[in-house]
Amino acid sequence: MANRSANETFCINVCFRILRNNDGTNAAINPSIIPQVMTELNNYFNPHGIYINQVGTYDYINNTNFNTTTTPYTTPSNIPGCINLFYIKSLPYAGIAYANQLYARIRGGSSPSRTTAHEIGHVLNLMHTFQCTQYPSIACTDYRDWE
Repeated sequence: MANRSANETFCINVCFRILRNNDGTNAAINPSIIPQVMTELNNYFNPHGIYINQVGTYDYINNTNFNTTTTPYTTPSNIPGCINLFYIKSLPYAGIAYANQLYARIRGGSSPSRTTAHEIGHVLNLMHTFQCTQYPSIACTDYRDWE
């Protein structure tokens, strides 16, 4: 694996997607928190040469089924060219995302900045420290969990 040079930076585009019920009520988050989330995301990632860029402002998706799902594996369609951050009111977990997918699902009200950073880490193929059993020579306790 090639090492990153000290001056090399990466930009990651994100799109904020806020779920609401069909009638426009019960929004998962208030969009007024997005600037704070962006600031905190960059505070987490910038020291590692990664910059988070918001594409557009945000959009609402009025779909009660997605907003009140108890099945966290369903997601509306993605906006291309960015990691789609779906904020869902009734997600049964704080967040869920998988490597190499361009979306993450985050429960509204679940410490959005911290959870969003954590889920972006999963999209970037970072695992929890207890999940490194595929590399038996690496002791998981030698590494911190992504926060």
